Formats: sequence, C-alpha cells, structure tokens
Amino acid sequence: MISINALSVLFRAAADQHPMVNQYGIGQVYNISADAATTYPLLWVVPDGGDMGEEVYTHRFTMYLIDRMKEDFSNEVEVLSDTHQVLTDVLTVMYDWSQDKEYTMQWGGTFSPIVDEQADIVAGHSVQVSFEVFHGKDSCAIPGVYIEPDVLTT
Repeated sequence: MISINALSVLFRAAADQHPMVNQYGIGQVYNISADAATTYPLLWVVPDGGDMGEEVYTHRFTMYLIDRMKEDFSNEVEVLSDTHQVLTDVLTVMYDWSQDKEYTMQWGGTFSPIVDEQADIVAGHSVQVSFEVFHGKDSCAIPGVYIEPDVLTT
C-alpha cells in the first residue's frame, strides 16, 4: 500500500519541479510559517485521514498554495490568480503521474481562496485531493506473526 510518506515524495517532487513554488511542507495548518525562514510561494499539504474500502484505501489531503502579499493588499488579486494557476499546474502534473500506477489521484475539487494576516500577510488557495491505493488485505505482508486466540469455547 502507498503510504503518506510516499505520497509526500510526490507532492515534494511536483513542488520542486514547478518554477513558481519556492518551498514545500507537510503537516498541520498551524505549522505553516512556524519557521521564520518561510520562502514564498509555499505549497503546504495537510493529511486529512482517509477511508478504508473493500480493497482500496483513500488518502485525503488539503493542499495550500500561498504567497506573500503587499502590506496594503494591493496585489491580492494577482496573488490569488497566480496561486490558483500554480495549484492547478501541480494538480495536473500529479494526476498525470498517477495514471497506470498502483495509486490513482481523484480528479476534481473545490478551490477555496485564502487571505491571512497572522505571521505573514499571505493569500492563496486550498483544494482537497484524494488518492486511492490498492491494499489487498494480505496478512502475509504484515510484519510479525499473529495467532488468533481461541475465544469460542463451549
């Protein structure tokens, strides 16, 4: 089964290869800009759990693409436009990479604009994405030996 760590490698590769993304991070939202050395535009990914199906596990993530704004907000529309385009580019590349693999990125999602004035004055977009991965229910792939206890005694 493809892990969150493996998917993080894909997110990082897409971020590193896009000329308009300067930094990548993964973790909870409150960790964004916790590092004083944040370099924008920033692609930040938040793992949002997942769903176990019959033979498919669906990983869910929220992706944030944010950039610094001017203190007077005069470039807000430009930043929102640019981050929307860059996030669309990253999604497109990752979707292309997922074709004919043991995981599939589910295409689609609602883009939500963000304007924030906490540690830095930033704007951007977020979108939820999901990846379906085959898990196969193969107990032989689990490390260790598991012996079922006899609990059905008469």
